[in-house]
Amino acid sequence: MESSVHFDIVDGNLFSTFEIDPHFGDVVLVRDLDFEKVQIFNLTIVAKTKLSNSTSRIRINVQNEKDNPPRIRSTKFQIQENQKPGTTVGKLIVEDPEKRPLDELDVEILFQIPPQGKFYLNAENELISGATLDREETDSYRLLIRVSDKKMPNSSSESEITINIEDEN
Repeated sequence: MESSVHFDIVDGNLFSTFEIDPHFGDVVLVRDLDFEKVQIFNLTIVAKTKLSNSTSRIRINVQNEKDNPPRIRSTKFQIQENQKPGTTVGKLIVEDPEKRPLDELDVEILFQIPPQGKFYLNAENELISGATLDREETDSYRLLIRVSDKKMPNSSSESEITINIEDEN
């Protein structure tokens, strides 16, 4: 037996995220939701009979799952050799699709190659030299940096940073 009411989504169905059962009016999610793309869906539903039409609106609020880890955008730096220890090499730029406050993120150096520990990070995520650097000794350093959400440690990413030492002459 066919239903005498026909349901249809006529507006607000961005990316065809939902479908509606045309006979019963059940709205079903058919695509993954992503808070970073769409935070609210305002669906307009029409119920049609042979004699009349009726319109309803459904508002669907998408909750953020913090499913996108923060990342380091800046990965290459230079510093001239023979600078004093404590010289700023550069600032690590953290991109965060979840838009967490910076104080909720933890940025740390996991390891350095060569492993003498000649660099450290300050509270502003600036990369600082911890020693006088000599290009003839080592012309570049590689660091593995991890940035993570303090409240969700599994939401993290790692980036390799290269620091090239420029010749003074």
